[in-house]
Order: sequence, then C-alpha cells, then structure tokens
Amino acid sequence: MNTNSQEILDLLIEHLLKKSINISEKFDYVDDDNHTPLQLSIIKSNIPATRYFLKHFSKTVCATNDYTGDNLIHLAVRYSNLTMLKLLLNDEKLIEQGTQSNLKMTPLELARSMEHTDMVDYFNEIYCQSEVDENDSSEDD
Repeated sequence: MNTNSQEILDLLIEHLLKKSINISEKFDYVDDDNHTPLQLSIIKSNIPATRYFLKHFSKTVCATNDYTGDNLIHLAVRYSNLTMLKLLLNDEKLIEQGTQSNLKMTPLELARSMEHTDMVDYFNEIYCQSEVDENDSSEDD
C-alpha cells in the first residue's frame, strides 16, 4: 500500500471512529469466496490493511475457512510471507491458531510442505512442541 492509500485509510478509519460507527459491523462481511476483508488482506500480503483489520475486525469470524479448514495463520503460510506471519502471531488472540490443524495439517506442517524454511524456523522459535524436533528438517543455509 503506498503512502497516499495508507493516508486515505487512516482518514477513513479516523472518521468512522469519530462518528462512533462500528467498523466491524458495517464492513466485516464475507465475499462470494467466503473471505472476510481480514482474510483477503492476508492473502494479498497487505500488511498495513491487515494491521488495521486486526484492530477493528472480528478475528473469530474468520477463525476457520469452511472449505479448507484454514485459519488466519494457515492463510499467512499459504499465501503470504514471514512478515505477515509474525504480525499475526504477535496478536495474543491469534497465537493459538498457530497450533491448530485445518482439515489436514497445522500451519507448521503446511510451512514444511511448502518449503517455507523461514516460517518453519519462526514456528520453532515461538512454539515448544515435541513434533518440531521429530520432524525437524536438516536444511541449513
């Protein structure tokens, strides 16, 4: 998001808050693909928008996507990058999603299967799981 877009978003959010308009109630809906604005910002790797949406939108609405079982952390692993993953896992309300399984695997297992070694390393840093040691890959750069 460029500076002008971010300024416009800042002004819009500020205006809505001044008018006591419930941002989540007005804008937190799903699209035809069953994605909320928060999920879309993660999928599109839009860090500034995700930061705003985390503050103002419901995180429970999008805890799990009905079709894949992916939660917000799965989406970050699947579509985004380490910066997005860190942003999400720094939110204490989302930290538990980092260990939850979708219909097939946890976000850590997904990161391994997609060979996102930076994400695997980060998961290993923040979670103490016995499975991390058992499945640890020997990829040293």
